[in-house]
Amino acid sequence: MRCAATLCKLASVEANVSLMVEEGVVPAFIDMMQTRDPDVVKHCCAALCRLAHEGSSAVTIAEGAVPHVIAGCGEAFDAATRQSCCAVLSAVSAHESCCRPLSAMGTLEALIALVEDRTTDNTTRLRCAVAFANLSNEPTIQGDMVAGGIVPVIGELSNSYCENNQLYCARTLCNLGHHRGSEGAIVKQGGVASLMMICMVRSVSHFTKQVCAKALSNLLCVSSETESWLLRLANEGLVQAVSVLSRLPEEETMSICASIFCFMSACGPLGRSLLIDRTSTLKDVFGLMRASNKATLVTCGKAACNLVGHADSQPAAIRAGVVLVLKTLSGLGDPIAETAAADSYFLITGDSYSRREMIELDVLPVLIKNARSLSTATQTSCCRVLMNLAWEPSARVPLLNANIMSMLVDVVEQTCGSKPVDGDNCRSLSTQNENFMIQHLVLRVFTYMSFMSKEHRVLMVHNDLIPTLELLYSTLNLSDSPNQSSCARRLTAVSIRSLAAVTGAQNKLVNDGIGRLLCDIIGAESENSADPGTQEHCARAIYSIAREKHLNAALVDQGILKTMPILGKFSDCYAITASILHVLCLDASLRELIAVDLPVRNVLVQLFEAPEDPHASSTVQSCAQTFLLLSRCTARAREELTSAGLVPLLIRMSRHRDEKVATSCSEALKSLSSEGSSGIEEGTVLTLISMSLSGSGTTDCSVPDASLLTVIPEHPIVEGDYRPSDELTSKCMADCLPHTISITKVLGGSAGGGPPPPEPPDMDINDNPNLPVPKLTELLEEEHNIGASMMFAKMTTEALGLCILPKC
Repeated sequence: MRCAATLCKLASVEANVSLMVEEGVVPAFIDMMQTRDPDVVKHCCAALCRLAHEGSSAVTIAEGAVPHVIAGCGEAFDAATRQSCCAVLSAVSAHESCCRPLSAMGTLEALIALVEDRTTDNTTRLRCAVAFANLSNEPTIQGDMVAGGIVPVIGELSNSYCENNQLYCARTLCNLGHHRGSEGAIVKQGGVASLMMICMVRSVSHFTKQVCAKALSNLLCVSSETESWLLRLANEGLVQAVSVLSRLPEEETMSICASIFCFMSACGPLGRSLLIDRTSTLKDVFGLMRASNKATLVTCGKAACNLVGHADSQPAAIRAGVVLVLKTLSGLGDPIAETAAADSYFLITGDSYSRREMIELDVLPVLIKNARSLSTATQTSCCRVLMNLAWEPSARVPLLNANIMSMLVDVVEQTCGSKPVDGDNCRSLSTQNENFMIQHLVLRVFTYMSFMSKEHRVLMVHNDLIPTLELLYSTLNLSDSPNQSSCARRLTAVSIRSLAAVTGAQNKLVNDGIGRLLCDIIGAESENSADPGTQEHCARAIYSIAREKHLNAALVDQGILKTMPILGKFSDCYAITASILHVLCLDASLRELIAVDLPVRNVLVQLFEAPEDPHASSTVQSCAQTFLLLSRCTARAREELTSAGLVPLLIRMSRHRDEKVATSCSEALKSLSSEGSSGIEEGTVLTLISMSLSGSGTTDCSVPDASLLTVIPEHPIVEGDYRPSDELTSKCMADCLPHTISITKVLGGSAGGGPPPPEPPDMDINDNPNLPVPKLTELLEEEHNIGASMMFAKMTTEALGLCILPKC
């Protein structure tokens, strides 16, 4: 016993530990422990717990001394011995290579017995927690530990307010949750309840709470029956625990919580309902957008997208502030995140509250910026959102103020191939269909924005959009889809009509070549579907501009006259076409061109007596006034009109029941017959004499001006006819696939060596040894103790700090 006590005293000096290990003291301790003498075992274990920290000795201790150490943990030994034995097991367990042997020898059972013994002191219980954490860090024995009922023991151990103890218990539960297949047993044995008590009640350390978050994340990872398993965890308090943990400031903790929330949001209606049942929970989810880590922000954003993507959770997400979450997601510079955010915005733009939020929180500039993205998917999604917003009247002015026009110009130039993209940033070319989709969305934005008030339409026109609109139209008109081409013509026509109705915009429109664009649309429409609505839009646009007489020459130069025969074929355009020609004839310099243009003359003649004219009165009045103006052209022009058979028509129309029409026709006949026109037909003079006698020619025959223009029938634009098509809004909630993430099980880590070793027990110097000195000397000289005796020879009594042993 005295040898063991002496060696124990030597081992208590830190400087002696490595020397003692080198001299082979560990085997000597193992041999002495075989005596099973309580005092010997006590001193040996007290020494071994200090030597065990040396890596080289830990394996030797695990292989030879552990069975005796485990026995020393039993009730047959006193408290000091049990403390030392537990310290040995705790220290040895810190070495990874020793964990499996320790488990195989029954270490767990011994430690569990110590924990369950109510007389065990707190330090020993702490060492048990250290050993459990270290052993559970070995994946090969995690399942056995759970099967052995370790989880309730950990729950019992965690019932303290020692911070280190909480950490070690949390590490153990996290390590155990790392084992696939043990999740059910851990929950059944109260693992989640223990974690909740640690992270929400007992622990104040943020790091300990972070380990608890990892443990909860591990328990979520099951291979099947995800929803039923999630419900089971929720009943244990999972959601409340993660909500509390998500409020911590550490980036890693926030990342773990974001992953759990995202996982839940992708677990069908149950997962979403768990997140929205409490407003506080949803605010905690969105609160993770305060993180600095980009991956955490993306993960949290995915959870928000999952909630927005379903009708059962969308309202709650909107009320909880999802608009701001999506804005942050949109600004991360990640194309996938930007696309997901835009898709979610698209789903909530129909909600007036969401639109107000998007405007007030400056989301529009972010969407406009991302619409220029080099990612086709991002660009398409953002343009779809902007289209939906532009459809809403309340969002149009904010969009204009956010400089949407310059973005639309950039996107058109980019997708139509006129703006090259340099360097490594060049994206791969999108398919033609993808580009057509983007271009069509942009065209709809143009169209809806053109429905704004007059002053805002002027601002649009002065943003040089007509060349862009022309490029966009010409590209879309080449589509292989007849429906898509027809739609492009219709939308372009109604946009131009709306813009042309504003006086302040007309000069700029003509200078930008609007006449050529209208001619292209009218010509293309006549060759294809010939939609009357499209042709009417074009006709009304021309008429609006032609009313400004100083622009007429430019319109004619841009080829507008060649569209008159085409427009004159559509009943809804009869009156408008006649009015356009009437307005053009108010310019004396243009009359000659019109008079000698055979197709234009023919359309005038046809319009004069057009069948089934819905606005016959307006049409006939405009035609009569036009002929009156043409009859005052040069002699050559009058000869052209006479040879075209105009006189018989005028004679018939001079008897028209409308006095204005009759008067204009009579005056036209007089003009044609003046100056000896050789083309006058027989009966014309008699008609004129008859008209004179009846008083029909008393009307002032001065050339009409703009104030005498015939009022054409109104046909306002019906915005509802241009609402986004189902094809463009097909990305509905039913099509939304959940954004998922992969949660990987992680280890909670080991606990190290634990608390410092206990102080060595006192040596009883008054107890005389049973052996005489010679026999003790013989014992020391035996072969297996040579190393120990050599060590003693190297040390003086003063250096050891020991007293001289009394003689027997």
